[in-house]
Amino acid sequence: MDLKALGYWRSSDSPRLPDPANLVDTTWDGAERALVVDYLDRGQIGRRFMGITRCRICDAPNGGAEKTDGVFVWPNGLAHYLEEHGVRLPHEFVAHVLRRSEELDHPTIDRTWWAGQTARD
Repeated sequence: MDLKALGYWRSSDSPRLPDPANLVDTTWDGAERALVVDYLDRGQIGRRFMGITRCRICDAPNGGAEKTDGVFVWPNGLAHYLEEHGVRLPHEFVAHVLRRSEELDHPTIDRTWWAGQTARD
């Protein structure tokens, strides 16, 4: 399974990755940002690591796992950058979050599979 990574930051080992301080956008709509923060927080834990990372902006402890939605993968502390520092994520990811949120808010629910499974018991 190929997942698109986001929220991993520049380091001596990865000098081509972005610096989160360069992505701060204080004009980002607060409601949209809050929706993205909530989406990041609700991701499924994909992997856990031994140890805790630290925020690259304020040095606060910032998680030790990765989350995913099956399309993207991100460090579980990514929401901190949005909430505390106003880091804005790429348009492609924000659009993905808005689409997925709309789909989850207005789902079409098919109960036939479940009914077929329970009828066998």
